[in-house]
Formats: sequence, structure tokens, C-alpha cells
Amino acid sequence: MKKKILIDVDVVTVAIWDRNREAIEFLERVKKGEFEVYTPHIVLDLLANWKYTRLKDKIIRFYKLYTKENLGPQ
Repeated sequence: MKKKILIDVDVVTVAIWDRNREAIEFLERVKKGEFEVYTPHIVLDLLANWKYTRLKDKIIRFYKLYTKENLGPQ
């Protein structure tokens, strides 16, 4: 059975923005299907207000591709 996880925005951000090796390696494990990702709607709401469009779009794309289920009210 896969582990069910929430991935904090900071983890995705440091992988994309800072090119942090540990964060990149972790996200690669996610992409390979090692975990089931659950994302609270509040995370996506927070991202919607970011002014850095390129980074925001990459992070939202990651969540949309790898989230099994969004949690909380829409």
C-alpha cells in the first residue's frame, strides 16, 4: 500500500526555484508513483494569489498532475 502524503508548497518551490537536490529527488519519487498525494484546496487557493506567474504555474501543474484527491471545501 502506498503512503498517503501532503506535500507542502515549500518542497515544490525549492525543487523548482532553488533546484534543491533533496527536494528534486523527493518529487521524482512522487512522479514515479511511490506515494498517493492529497492536496488541500487551501494550497491551490494560496497559489492562485502569487504574483510570480511562471513559478506559480509550474507548482500548480505539479499538484494537478500528481494529486490523487483535493481535500476540503472548494
